[in-house]
Amino acid sequence: MATEIRAFQAGDEDRVLALHREAFPDHPVRGRAHLDWKFHRNPAGPPEAMLALQGERCVAFYGCLPIRCML
Repeated sequence: MATEIRAFQAGDEDRVLALHREAFPDHPVRGRAHLDWKFHRNPAGPPEAMLALQGERCVAFYGCLPIRCML
């Protein structure tokens, strides 16, 4: 099955949460409210986020908050 890599978009939240539960089974479960805050209403601004999908299943996720620095 081919892997598609693309930017995170609205509607991907459940896929990302499922990957988190699968990858970190001993970690406290993160809910939709946490993900919404982190990726839609984050006071630091919107994150950069990418997904790798195989079919409808998220198999990898990359997310970071860009930080503006003045030198």
